[in-house]
Amino acid sequence: AFRFGLNVGFNEDKQDGVEGQAILDPPYYPTPTMNESDIDGHQEAHTYAVFVHLIHEFPVRDRVAIFGEIGPAFRYSRSKYLSEYVYGYSSPVFVWSDERRIERTAAMDLALGFEWFVSKRISLGARYGAFAGYKWGGLNYDRGSNRVDGTGYQREYDNRDTKGVVSGTSRATVTLAAYF
Repeated sequence: AFRFGLNVGFNEDKQDGVEGQAILDPPYYPTPTMNESDIDGHQEAHTYAVFVHLIHEFPVRDRVAIFGEIGPAFRYSRSKYLSEYVYGYSSPVFVWSDERRIERTAAMDLALGFEWFVSKRISLGARYGAFAGYKWGGLNYDRGSNRVDGTGYQREYDNRDTKGVVSGTSRATVTLAAYF
């Protein structure tokens, strides 16, 4: 039998807090000066995968089976990280960061798992596997700083293409399958 599927993942983090710094350079030595700055950050990631697997089941009991599956998969992931904060020196400095990544992967998947058939055509189960493939994508980031009073400016940016070979194990996945 063949199994067609779609996996979707989403992660989002909001980051707020305070960062403390001790300035030890003269004229603050031997008594350091402490500065604190508020940090505001946002990180999110999206992952999508489609696959077509050849599956072979081995019945264990009336409604329980173990299975092995193999087949191609295509994955697409996109992530971004944005942050801003102000260093509290005598001349405060505003710092920002904007980092974005896109990756595409064409891979071959191999997995083992089990299923419990709730009905003749619907099952609950779990699977765990490995994959190997080729990935390509890009990285874009823009980081910089300037004094709050408008003087001084520093910027670093990078736009690059990435590619390479990837392999690893998949996460253990709980499945709900419908058979037609």
